[in-house]
This record gives sequence, C-alpha cells and structure tokens, in this order.
Amino acid sequence: MIVYRIAQNPNQNRAGVADFVVWNEDEIKFVETKRVREAVRESQKAWIAWMHENGVPNEIVQLKAV
Repeated sequence: MIVYRIAQNPNQNRAGVADFVVWNEDEIKFVETKRVREAVRESQKAWIAWMHENGVPNEIVQLKAV
C-alpha cells in the first residue's frame, strides 16, 4: 500500500515517508523521529494523515540527546 501510493505520484509522495519501519511477528509500525525542537513537515503530516485514514499503524517519537 505504501509503495503503491509513492508510485502514483513519485515527485509528490516520496517526501515525508516515515524514518523507520519496525515490526515483530505480530505487528508493524511506521515511526517518524524528531529532535526536541524539530517540527513535523507538511509532507510528513500528509503521510501521517494518509496512514491514519488507511489504518496503517504509525507514531512520532521525540528523541533527546543523552
């Protein structure tokens, strides 16, 4: 489903895809990472909305320096 969306309009849809895909035997999730003061870009918001509408598990994780 993700690849199909990108293929429909590669120039517009390749930007903003989640940073990571994590999975185990039972589930899969797309994860966007952001630093403390980093904002979510419009292209990322579009992907997050699309994933939400299509039931694709995703989340944004805020990273802090150690």
